[in-house]
Amino acid sequence: EVSRGDIPTWLREHIEKQALGPSGNNSDHSGRILVIYSNEESRKQTISEMPSGKAFDRTLHHTISSLMSSLVADFRLPRIMTTEGAFEIVLDEMCRKEAANLAFPIINPLPDMPWGRSKTTALSELHRLLSRESISDSWDGPGISSFRKIIKKIENRLGGSHPDMIIPRLIEGLRGENKPFTLLDVDGIIMLDHPPGTPRSYHNLLLAVSKHCPIHQLTYPGNFRIGHHGILLLDKYPIKTKEELPSWVPPHHPEASVANNSSKVIRLECEDDFFNAAIDIANDRLEENNSSKIIIVDPALNSNLPRWERELKSLGTKITNSSTMISSLPIGNWLSKLANLAHGTEAFSLQSIRSISLQSTLSIFPDPKNHPSEDKIRPHPDSDILTQIARNEHVLGGYGAFSKWLEVLSKPPIQERDGIAKESTQWWVLCVADSLRPLLTDEDIKALENASRTGCYTGKRLPHVEAKETGDEWLFSVLELFDSEARMELCDSFGLTPAAVVQAVYGGIMTLRSMQNRAGISQSVSGPKWVEEFTTLIRKSSIQRNFYRQSGSIRVLSPKQALGCTAQTIILANL
Repeated sequence: EVSRGDIPTWLREHIEKQALGPSGNNSDHSGRILVIYSNEESRKQTISEMPSGKAFDRTLHHTISSLMSSLVADFRLPRIMTTEGAFEIVLDEMCRKEAANLAFPIINPLPDMPWGRSKTTALSELHRLLSRESISDSWDGPGISSFRKIIKKIENRLGGSHPDMIIPRLIEGLRGENKPFTLLDVDGIIMLDHPPGTPRSYHNLLLAVSKHCPIHQLTYPGNFRIGHHGILLLDKYPIKTKEELPSWVPPHHPEASVANNSSKVIRLECEDDFFNAAIDIANDRLEENNSSKIIIVDPALNSNLPRWERELKSLGTKITNSSTMISSLPIGNWLSKLANLAHGTEAFSLQSIRSISLQSTLSIFPDPKNHPSEDKIRPHPDSDILTQIARNEHVLGGYGAFSKWLEVLSKPPIQERDGIAKESTQWWVLCVADSLRPLLTDEDIKALENASRTGCYTGKRLPHVEAKETGDEWLFSVLELFDSEARMELCDSFGLTPAAVVQAVYGGIMTLRSMQNRAGISQSVSGPKWVEEFTTLIRKSSIQRNFYRQSGSIRVLSPKQALGCTAQTIILANL
């Protein structure tokens, strides 16, 4: 047992001594020790607090997840596949094909019964939970057995390892006599305190690792059964004397003193007040000592992160997620809305058209030829004209809305002063439809082909925009029109440039096509099916940021991230 808070002094000193660099007299060295931290945040904090001037071997500082990645490489297992974005689409299509063959007789009892994407999501979440608790093989509930067969089939075709399947294979490899390369020169492993909810599969993996390399656990004092500290690999009494320590552990007197820390409860009248209260407390601490370290713990960090970003800017602190969903960024958001402009209950609704017309992130189509007779007429929408038509003609979104817009816009303007604005709006709607032609429904394509190209004001034929053949070609054309240098103001100052987002979208669609080819799945070419596939890809894909997660004296963490981290002041907010 060790005291709550920072890692023990004897362990910190040993980490410094086994660092690569000038270390003085090494005669009192114990064994070469690998440390397993409870999370990435605590690992980064410990390494960052080590003295400068020495090179620390990061292969001796792991979380359970990073140790798993190293063992995968040691046993030469296929790479671990990412399960977001393109993989989810491939998995759903494979489940749909197997469901038609009655692979899920209880969930989907009829061959022609529609297979919703929500069924794939539910099965995937259930399988992940069962795998984490090491009971997926013994589970006799509906669907899981067939679902595991589908995952194995995808693994074989894509040449990768699904995250849910990797731990049993690692345990099987650890049953052999050969010591993994990662542990080859390690005398022992010290495992810091971990949360009580650590999955059973992690527990089993560490027990398998312990057969090749001894593990010495450091836990907080108290009864783990009532939550005083985290998991125990083996339910044994803690070591009480120095003589009981393994030979490879640095000699010290095992003791766990209770820290004399003060706490204060502040009651708030409104739930939103905790933001201001936390900022005020942090500001006061920094005024007392500008080098003070502060941690704010928020259980709802994911949903509150944008608010924390705004509130902490005044204190010179930058926080953000290490990864962000593409759909939450301007480029991904408008690509999704543009692709769905012709679909759903809000297809070509006033709100959808106005939002597309007012956004400045994307160029929807290349500039067409000049107007035959009037230079002032350009394909630019007029918001007032659109609003007036929608109200007077009762143009709603959904089925038939597009043909209604074309019909009303082709009529001559009632007032002369609206002539140029209305024909410009008419031309813009036609150009948008030309650009989106590969994504339109059959009804909208027919309406576009039958639409009048004659200007409502001048009576001249309006030039058209060349349409692409497939949805992929449409996407690439829109991305090519994006001016990355001119859009640098869209950069969020945290390492994500517009060019990086464009590259992520392009890479996502290319990865999906590659997976579909290798998995033997037909690709969506155009129409509503392509739009649904692309929308899912955008909403389920994330982009990694290439920088350290937070900077400054203040960190905002979730309870899971905060375990093992230390600071002079810890603020528990939003409890």
